[in-house]
Amino acid sequence: MLISEVQKARPWPSNQEILSIARSACCRFNLHAVLEEKYGTLPERLYLKAARLCSEENIKVEWHMEGFVCSKQCRAQENSKPSIVLTPLPDVQFHSLPAELDDLEMTSEEIGDGDRWEKAESHLVLTSPHFEGTHYRKMLDFCYITERLLDPSLGLDTKSSQLGCTCTQLRCSPESCDHVYLFDNDNDDAEDIYGQRMHGRFPYDNKGQIILEEGYLVYECNSMCSCNKECPNRVLQKGVQVKIEVYKTKQKGWAVRAVQAISRGTFICEYLGEVLNDQEANKRGERYDNEGCSYLYDIDAHIDMSDLGVGVQPYVIDATKYGNVARFINHSCSPNLVNYQVLVESMDCQLAHIGLYASRD
Repeated sequence: MLISEVQKARPWPSNQEILSIARSACCRFNLHAVLEEKYGTLPERLYLKAARLCSEENIKVEWHMEGFVCSKQCRAQENSKPSIVLTPLPDVQFHSLPAELDDLEMTSEEIGDGDRWEKAESHLVLTSPHFEGTHYRKMLDFCYITERLLDPSLGLDTKSSQLGCTCTQLRCSPESCDHVYLFDNDNDDAEDIYGQRMHGRFPYDNKGQIILEEGYLVYECNSMCSCNKECPNRVLQKGVQVKIEVYKTKQKGWAVRAVQAISRGTFICEYLGEVLNDQEANKRGERYDNEGCSYLYDIDAHIDMSDLGVGVQPYVIDATKYGNVARFINHSCSPNLVNYQVLVESMDCQLAHIGLYASRD
């Protein structure tokens, strides 16, 4: 009887093993060398996954950054690519989900005459009858912001968990973008809103409308990438590109509505505010409940916390004193918005941006 020798395929390293080696790796090349010694040839971009796993465990590493030079001189690094500083543009929104956005009882203080609002939200149309006298003053008892505010006491270093792609063009292609690779590696079964497999595709179509099925994280390019703002994988960070209107309702206080036809999947705005830990958010929440209004939003509202490990700190967005137009959005029994968690500066899902997109035409 002739029996051929059966060659067993080497197993793939588990997330836990990748993480344990990444903790002590001096650079990405050392990480690969140690893993490949046990598991054989592995994807060159596995270090991106390792860096993301480290960020989720609040382990600070820098060897994933372009231009990093290993202290042990494991391998000469490539020339670092120029980073692009992204200027956040406006935001905007209408009917749907986020936090308890009911009647607003406020007094003017930090915005003053409204010029700052007009400059911050160039796409925002304000209905003049609603911005006179006491109505206007009550509405503006908050500071309008165009970027989220990270509480310094959190000690967060988003740069250490930021991953830039290695694309060399000003517009990334899904075939070569590392963010697509990372997403595919983490979500092999992901589908678009039409039930088609997402493998090798951006979360947005060629019109910039989201096609990724709800429930998955969106991985956007960032300031460490060489692509420019026209890259098809930069949508949330470009701000509001539609016209909307803040107005006073008869029974629901302030609200936001569209002033133009908006297609399904279109980005409307980001839910902005102060990013707090849950202890501080709970303290504020008790006070807000007594005052009858709350603008708190749990960033991890749609994350399976069991996947994040023990001791992971949940974060909350508070748009009470610092926020944008999204704070005026009301709940609805038939919402026309859907929210996605979008990773930009950090690959830590606890620090994801909350993007609001049209769920129907």
